[in-house]
Amino acid sequence: MSSAPVERDTLKRARRGCAVVGGLLLSVATVSACSGAQDAGTASGSGAPVVATTQAPSTASAATTEVGESSTTSSGSGTVTASADATASGGDPLLPQGQVLVANEDGVTLLATRGAGGVVVEDSAVRAFDDGRGGLVYQSAMPEGAGGILWQQSVDAEPVEVVAPGLADQVTLEGAAVVEGQPIIVFSVSVVGEQPDDYEESIQSVRLPAGGRQRIDVTGGFESGLSGATLAATGTVSLQTFDTAATVFRFVDLTGRDVVVPANPLAAGACGDEPDCPTGLTLDLAGDRLGWLQAEPVQGGTRYDLLVQGVEADEPTTVVPIDAALLPDGVLPSTVELAGDLALVNRASTNGPNPPVSSALLVDLAADEVTELSEAGYASLTQPGSSDR
Repeated sequence: MSSAPVERDTLKRARRGCAVVGGLLLSVATVSACSGAQDAGTASGSGAPVVATTQAPSTASAATTEVGESSTTSSGSGTVTASADATASGGDPLLPQGQVLVANEDGVTLLATRGAGGVVVEDSAVRAFDDGRGGLVYQSAMPEGAGGILWQQSVDAEPVEVVAPGLADQVTLEGAAVVEGQPIIVFSVSVVGEQPDDYEESIQSVRLPAGGRQRIDVTGGFESGLSGATLAATGTVSLQTFDTAATVFRFVDLTGRDVVVPANPLAAGACGDEPDCPTGLTLDLAGDRLGWLQAEPVQGGTRYDLLVQGVEADEPTTVVPIDAALLPDGVLPSTVELAGDLALVNRASTNGPNPPVSSALLVDLAADEVTELSEAGYASLTQPGSSDR
């Protein structure tokens, strides 16, 4: 799952003389617009097994579809050194199921949460996702903020560039899934300019292996933008956007048509600059569950509850509290991801213009446990088994 970078609108606002905390943070805390922030996605780590620490604005389309309906739209470099323990025999899938990927300046590492791990890609990366078939889609760290996106289909295959580096001022890989039998990636593209009307952010897709770029929807402008997006196998895309200090949760299909999700906690409208606004919207791979974070001020900080619920409004909700000690002052959640009985909460530091990179939190929904990953960087989950594997 979460699932958006805290730094994604820094470039946009830096043109106005200010390094800012991105849109997601605006919805969960009152943060100085010039405090600076960095996404948890570009630092090195130890590669050790995880260590448990605690237990416990939009352009609306005229057309809409009901949740569960699917819709689809109509092209490297990298050194792969997949560990034999981390891949299937015969060199087929590059990634096992139910594991954690961490992307950072050392490359992409598979953490040993349920078996063996190892280095999957040696080149510096800012984000990486399972392609839904045991392959890997990852974004290079260079050029900074707009690295190319590559696809590594199997252990023996060479990485293929599917989105060229430097496509726009800012490019962020948001997720991947197999939709109607074909891998698709979604990513955000931001273009900045000298005048407010020159700013535009959009969510786009590429159908692998050789589909052209398709714009799904416009997600931002001068003072608005995308905080996070996820893609489900149904073809539904979850979008958390911000407009000044307001938070919006939306769902669209791959053509940009609005999708009705009855359990959307912000179905009634945007949430203003209140401390208890939900944040971290995510949609699981199957498209039948939502996840989000709810903030609750407590003595000495803020506690966040992770809520997971079926897409229908009357379905039961699973609530997993995240101890305030795991999100102290200066550290806030950025994205959330769901896959099977696991969830991930990426964290970001807001301390200064070049803050340290944080590690993500792994949530076991069945055991009600929250685990702090040992390796810093942007984390994602390899996907549960499916017929597409």
